[in-house]
Amino acid sequence: MAETPTTDRLAREYAPYVNMGAVKGIQAAHAETVTTIERDTRLTDDGKRSELARAYLENKASMDRLRAGFEAETDRATITAGRRLFGPGATDPATQLAHRDALDRAEKVADEQEGLTQINRARFSGDESMVRALTMQAHRKGWKSVLSEVEKAAPGTAAKLDQYNSIPGKDKKAVDLMFAVRVPRAFLSRADGMPNYSDIHKWAQK
Repeated sequence: MAETPTTDRLAREYAPYVNMGAVKGIQAAHAETVTTIERDTRLTDDGKRSELARAYLENKASMDRLRAGFEAETDRATITAGRRLFGPGATDPATQLAHRDALDRAEKVADEQEGLTQINRARFSGDESMVRALTMQAHRKGWKSVLSEVEKAAPGTAAKLDQYNSIPGKDKKAVDLMFAVRVPRAFLSRADGMPNYSDIHKWAQK
């Protein structure tokens, strides 16, 4: 069955941070195992439920390990990219102090118009710490005009922001979709189709 464009796009975005072959391998193996168990005429209905529950929990645990690795990698990438964009430009005490002061000042910038005033002031005074602090504030607030001025003050910032924004993992629903392990039909509620996880754990012990 062909993947939807959305899933294909997510797979490309996630590939630098997780082994997508392993993710798809777990999903494919799980689907095959479920089909095999459901069609096994040697098993009673209760036997099938037990086997299905154990298969689901085993494959879910494997997928959860991949997801944990993905989340660790994307968090590391986000912190690294964020420091390059928004962090102090150097590690010496004077720069660190100036950066903290700039963050406090940027936090008090109330709107986009004031942001434009402040970024131009920082640009012409050579206040790199304020430029970085305003970059963070403008990115957070969605102030596009301020970010345009930031690019003049610090060429290359737009490309770095694109890279920062492209790091996946911020959309939990998308992450859930990519790392999904299908719950067998036997454990879906007839009323609303929702998984009954307590039943899965109960039958896995039998």
